[in-house]
Amino acid sequence: MILQAMHKLYNLSILLYSLAIQIISPFHAKARFWRDGRKNWEEKLRSWREKTPGELFWIHCSSLGEFEQGRPVIEALRIQRPEVKILLTFFSPSGYEIRKKYSGVDGVFYLPLDTPVNAQNFVDISRPSFVVIVKYEFWANYLLTLKNEGIQVISICTIFREGQRFFKSKRGFWTDVLFTFDHFFVQNKTSGELLEKIGLKNYTQVGDTRFDRVVEIADRVWANASIEQFSEHHKILVIGSSYLPEEKLGKELLVLYPNLKLIVAPHEVNGPRLAEIRSLFAGQTVSWSEGKVASLSRARVLLIDSIGSLSNIYRYADFVLIGGGFGKGIHNVLEAAVYGKALFFGRCWQKFDEARALLGVAAAFSGHDEQELLEKMKSTISSAEKTSDAGTQARKYVRGNLGATARIMEYIIARIDGN
Repeated sequence: MILQAMHKLYNLSILLYSLAIQIISPFHAKARFWRDGRKNWEEKLRSWREKTPGELFWIHCSSLGEFEQGRPVIEALRIQRPEVKILLTFFSPSGYEIRKKYSGVDGVFYLPLDTPVNAQNFVDISRPSFVVIVKYEFWANYLLTLKNEGIQVISICTIFREGQRFFKSKRGFWTDVLFTFDHFFVQNKTSGELLEKIGLKNYTQVGDTRFDRVVEIADRVWANASIEQFSEHHKILVIGSSYLPEEKLGKELLVLYPNLKLIVAPHEVNGPRLAEIRSLFAGQTVSWSEGKVASLSRARVLLIDSIGSLSNIYRYADFVLIGGGFGKGIHNVLEAAVYGKALFFGRCWQKFDEARALLGVAAAFSGHDEQELLEKMKSTISSAEKTSDAGTQARKYVRGNLGATARIMEYIIARIDGN
């Protein structure tokens, strides 16, 4: 009775969430994308499936960050089993809108709202033989439906923490949701221990596929004449996925170090944010999309006004400041660490094992507030030895944690082959 009541309460919360989206969508672009992207989803999915026959793997990601974790598995699957069709779904517009034309899969869709009817219809129409959920997504009705249909489901790059709703008791609605998975590929020891605490032993600790992904990117040949022209004869600080606090730190450093230039890649690339950055660095900024040789040479700030190239741009850095540390949490540090760069970020890093590890080997430096971080940046930028040592440790850490994708694929291929 209690479990049934919890399930009903969950379904009610989903409907209330949908109602809230409908109410705010006329005034909020992301909510509008979320709403409009799911219109007529059954008709669109059915039409696509009729044109895409054959065995189907379904891979689901919440957003863009999770996609980057799932991508190595998607691309390995495409190479090892090219006959298998791949369906990719996103919950968030920030993932779907950027990757809706991703050529590595056969179809990209929004995940319909997690109601019992939607879940059953989605599974009936798509008919997946295997499902991969990346990291954080635990949509109860989809998972219960897949379990009832006997479809294998695995979770990859999973991280669990003490205090999450799954571990409040050994039996409950959310505990039962975790029991729908056939296997978990967890990132760390703590996640495995928490699963064992509720009686789940079907897990393997493999680490994070993002290590494999960033090394693949770093090992490719990539060059950009504009950035090379801008960077020539200067030290470069790349501020990646930036917000205003990181950009203000960059402005202070420009005053202190005449030979320093900034490459600023804001987290949000829209008119107001780009205008805010240009105003902050008044008269010193040139946009990547319109930079001419002369203006690149004179400018001290190169503003990256498009999305998708930051992981390659980091190779031009001497130092990297990661955005989000004075907000909800830092963004991807591995994309920069793979190139052997000294890293800096604010205080909000505790949810990220890789940040903790990089801090532990003095490859990264954090500050509780902007002033403390500024002092640490000055200390490192002024010391060639400290900068070099930090970069060496960063590169060593990333290269030492490869292999998660191969271990996950070993499991998947064995299941495809019936072993």
